[in-house]
Amino acid sequence: MIALRHVPRLLALDGGGVRGLSSLLIVERLMKEVQRLREEEGDPSPDGKPPLPCQYFDLICGTSTGGLIAIMLGRLRMVSRSPSFLIWSLISQPVDVCIQNYLEFSKAVFRLDRNMLVPVGEGYSRFSPEPLEKALKKVVSDNTESNDPETPLADPRNEICRVFVVSTRGKDAGPIKLFRSYGFYKDECPIWQAARATTAAPTYFPPAWVTVPSPAEWYIDGGVTQNNPSPIALKEGKELWKARRCLLVSVGTGIQKRADLVGNKNTPQDNPNESPALSGLVEAARSAVGISNVGSTQPSPGGMMQNAGLKFGGIIKKSASLIADKAVQLGRFPGGFFTTTRFLRELVKLSTESEKTHNTLDAEARSKDVSAQFRYYRFNVQNGMDDTGLEEWQNWDLMASLTRNYLDSSEVSARLTECARNLLHPPGLESM
Repeated sequence: MIALRHVPRLLALDGGGVRGLSSLLIVERLMKEVQRLREEEGDPSPDGKPPLPCQYFDLICGTSTGGLIAIMLGRLRMVSRSPSFLIWSLISQPVDVCIQNYLEFSKAVFRLDRNMLVPVGEGYSRFSPEPLEKALKKVVSDNTESNDPETPLADPRNEICRVFVVSTRGKDAGPIKLFRSYGFYKDECPIWQAARATTAAPTYFPPAWVTVPSPAEWYIDGGVTQNNPSPIALKEGKELWKARRCLLVSVGTGIQKRADLVGNKNTPQDNPNESPALSGLVEAARSAVGISNVGSTQPSPGGMMQNAGLKFGGIIKKSASLIADKAVQLGRFPGGFFTTTRFLRELVKLSTESEKTHNTLDAEARSKDVSAQFRYYRFNVQNGMDDTGLEEWQNWDLMASLTRNYLDSSEVSARLTECARNLLHPPGLESM
């Protein structure tokens, strides 16, 4: 590995479904600011275009949607000039063309089976993984020299930019697994399988089956355990380069505000012929997610939502209500009722995890102990993203508008300039 002369520059990308569009717009603006500073210093880009993120970050990582973006920008070396983060094959075309194709692509990936709104039985979910897997294989084929859709994540050119994505082992929220493109233990599994593993959100997509190495294993969305991968990035950067400090840029997918739990009035509980056993199961499911009664938007006193105050995308609102209202099906969910409620608890925790992680890192970066300080930048749209669920591609225009308004604010703009300047002229490496 080539020794760095500057502090490791790290980019960490949160999970958040289609809200990853916001993350890409932020990265796009950051790269444009690097370009502007270069031109200001008399050193413009040779092609007159913004530089690639892989040219200014030594490590790019992500969880879930952030993992997809990390693979695109770091492993496949794609540009961030288009906000259409799933239209890789059309990345060089005009933005409006890319957006239109992105919308069509999203419709294909997020095909809602209205007869199966709650996952029941082994491997069922709201969306089929086949369109996503097909698209992932295509982008790998279209953007690798070998044109092989089975190209491994392990990168023979890992001196350029290292990449890892966060996943969770097993079907039941097990330990974290990092799929790495670099190092002695880099992963030889196909790129598309690593991408599936980091995005297999419970109730949205089935678990991912990763076949390399043997024996194969199941994985689910990394967001179940670490939706904001920034602390892992910091640890990896220090260990990789034996660095005392790093420059960390963390990008979110928009802050989620107060939970919006709206009960469905047409639930099994309203059925006068409903059995006492089913009523008890419905109430147990509602209690587990903090819904006091049908139609109520207030959490029950002892409910798990009481102190959450936030929602994680659209998962809590939709999945929790659906699971409660169709509790009779929970017995056929892999692991049964207790596994289902455990997933819900994890999702509730994730509603606040990303910002709590940010607050912890921010405090560390500003530590009174000068030797512990490091350069840290967090960009995350503060308002308006509440009503965009993980799969709600229809809100692309709202997401773009909210993100650009956020980036145009004077405070964020100044912070972007400071961040870009540090990327362009990073401090020297301080070895451990």
